[in-house]
Amino acid sequence: MQEIVLHRATDIVYHKEPDKLKDRILNTPTHIVLKNISTTLYRGEVLGILGDYETLKFLKDILVGLIQPDSGRIRYKDTFLSLDVEDHILNDHLVHIFITEILEEYMTETELKKSLLKLNRHPLINNHWEKPITNLSRQDIAVILLEVSAEVNADITVYNNFFRYLNESSFLRFKEVVNTHETKNRGVYLLESSFEPIELLANHFIWLSYGQMRFEGTVKKGFDVYNQYLKKRSQLKSLDEEALFDLEWKERMYETAQFKHNFQRRQKKYESVIDKINIQRVIISFILVFTIILSSTLIFMDIQFSKEQKIFTEEKLTDTSEEVSNRLRYGFIISDDFSVDGIEIAKYSLIRITSDQGDTMTASVNGKEVKVTSKDVLYFNPASMYESVQADTVRQYTTDTYLYNYMFYSHYLNKDVSVAKDNMTLTDESKYSVKVDGIDITYLVDNETIIGLVTSGSDQKEIIEAFDIQEDEGFKIFKSENGFVVYDKEANNWLFLSR
Repeated sequence: MQEIVLHRATDIVYHKEPDKLKDRILNTPTHIVLKNISTTLYRGEVLGILGDYETLKFLKDILVGLIQPDSGRIRYKDTFLSLDVEDHILNDHLVHIFITEILEEYMTETELKKSLLKLNRHPLINNHWEKPITNLSRQDIAVILLEVSAEVNADITVYNNFFRYLNESSFLRFKEVVNTHETKNRGVYLLESSFEPIELLANHFIWLSYGQMRFEGTVKKGFDVYNQYLKKRSQLKSLDEEALFDLEWKERMYETAQFKHNFQRRQKKYESVIDKINIQRVIISFILVFTIILSSTLIFMDIQFSKEQKIFTEEKLTDTSEEVSNRLRYGFIISDDFSVDGIEIAKYSLIRITSDQGDTMTASVNGKEVKVTSKDVLYFNPASMYESVQADTVRQYTTDTYLYNYMFYSHYLNKDVSVAKDNMTLTDESKYSVKVDGIDITYLVDNETIIGLVTSGSDQKEIIEAFDIQEDEGFKIFKSENGFVVYDKEANNWLFLSR
């Protein structure tokens, strides 16, 4: 079975290295080019990413692995073809040698010969066949790279800022090649500084503004959001307004010291004496003086807070505890053959616990109050202090099917079951769960809403060691940033429960 996800970048952060040697030695705060960038490229998808040239240049190099991000992760298994005209303007190889060097990485010798003969029949390529690349215009290089990409059967192709070098006929050819990739179930990263090619070719859209993700979604919605931004920007009437426009987004691109330096000169007309004072020292001094005065006051005044505060606190905590206890107690069915009134309740189904007396609990199942035991039900209270774990860490110990496609399957969490039905085949549907046909994933359901999913773990011994699961622990519950995670040691299953 083919993986649905071809390429994934998660929380990518990258700082541009200072140009001056002195700044590099002194570790001067640097310009953030990319901050918390996440992308997922699916088969048959053209993902359009809009951004400035510098941002896209670094993003392209990180996506293909030419440079390593400061933090974050890139994950892909498939063949990759990355194309950028600016990467080749100083290449002194002859055109036919240049083309051969690209193609031979993806083809057998026989396929290579056929492709070279075909490309040599292209009028422009034939005309430049014996010329060095460095003598060609950027427009000609773009056409050559485009025709080369049409010959390569790479699973993923990156086109970085091609639109600017294409005339009308070349763009029609570009559209034809991209559409071919799409129909052949390949993936395309379309990195552009202009929205026009993205609007015409992409089926998903990401807008990078000041190195950050400002929008992700459909192309149509993105078009509206981007146009509103351009409209506001067009209303600016001075350099000062330009400097202060989008200030919040600009600030996030810089380390504190660097940002203050860059913007201090732009706001001189608004500068006062207080701007030149070290505000941090003033605040700290004020706090220290206030603390000393307050401490002195408390020493000389016999104020008895303890007794009254204790009574008030006890009453408040008791009330809150009872409220939480009544509202937020649940249980997971852990028996393989649990039933109520002859109706089988699937394993891992989430049920409401109305009261508990140790190993015996009262649960609400199918609208009926029934007695259950800890052998059949795993007690779960969201208000409890469970061990914390990152969901991404847990995913490394799941099967490859889920690990590389979790964005797709987790997309349906907190959505109506009907939404999942519209996009995949589901089987064994019940009030509490439904399975994905042919895939090791079962969705947990509550009131027709998908609230969690179950999938298999990888190597059981590695899981037990990595998560310190004791011999007497059949199940272990963790708290994650998105909800809760449960590990079933005997079945070697992970259960992800959304908040």
